[in-house]
Amino acid sequence: LLSIIRPIEEARGRDGDSFNITLVKYGLEMLGHPFGPPRPPQRQLDDREKSEFRAILEPILKAEAELARKSGSS
Repeated sequence: LLSIIRPIEEARGRDGDSFNITLVKYGLEMLGHPFGPPRPPQRQLDDREKSEFRAILEPILKAEAELARKSGSS
């Protein structure tokens, strides 16, 4: 799991942590919990960044879904 989580933490810390809140909010949006765009001075994601971060976030979301499925079948 650490190999899945590390890229997310590295992405959040980019450019002086300017992606921190933005990436968390984008992940929540991917889960169907939109909290609206980050407020300034937080970074807004462009389409390229969204695509990049989706690729980073999808493995952890897949792993979480698998863990939930396994714990539900016990």
